[in-house]
Amino acid sequence: MQADSLAWDRPSARVEAKCLFEQAIELDPGYGLPHSLLALLLSDDWQFGRAGTPEVLDRAFALAKRGAELSDGEGASHTALGFLHMERQHFDAALSHLERAVEINPANPVNTTDLGIVLSRVGRAEQGLEHLRDARRTDPYLPSFYRPAPGVAQFVMRRYVEALAEFDRGEPTRAEALAIMAGCCAKLGLAERTRDLVKKCLAIQPEATIGELVRRALFAGASDREHFSECLRLAGMPE
Repeated sequence: MQADSLAWDRPSARVEAKCLFEQAIELDPGYGLPHSLLALLLSDDWQFGRAGTPEVLDRAFALAKRGAELSDGEGASHTALGFLHMERQHFDAALSHLERAVEINPANPVNTTDLGIVLSRVGRAEQGLEHLRDARRTDPYLPSFYRPAPGVAQFVMRRYVEALAEFDRGEPTRAEALAIMAGCCAKLGLAERTRDLVKKCLAIQPEATIGELVRRALFAGASDREHFSECLRLAGMPE
């Protein structure tokens, strides 16, 4: 409970949360939720370049599987396993677990948001955006790391003006969101802002390249991956 209450978007809080989840697992290995929440933290580290070794992702997947086995009736456990399946590009399995999380607790706006994120990545962005808007109406104060999600959905639908408006409302600080914003600006001919966003993206993730960003973006459709790559190249992101 202590770990889950921390602000995971702060580096010091992330470190503390991981330690607390490890302690919870050690104290009660048969309790599934800390396995699942630790898996989400480790997956986030991998996704956003905080930890680049494949072993991190392997451990996260193992934790998520164990969490779902121990707590099949817990929505967060299915969310964690769904996102880990998405990291492995098992998109059908990812969608199945996120739908299960919403089925378990349809009133939870976090579950609705997570499903909206996955739908946006698997070629159903319009439906994903509706889920994201429903969740925002239910809880306008969702954690800050969810704020870029509507912008991603709009970007997938090639609505660059709308995508920028969504991103600006969320004030994103993660490399992927800044890269997508740069791509939108490049498509709209906003050269100065494009350069500024590329600079900010590389300040956060200096090793970012077009190939690495596209690989980690996890769009299921080839056309969406090609679109992202095209936008990044137009923005001047390093190859």
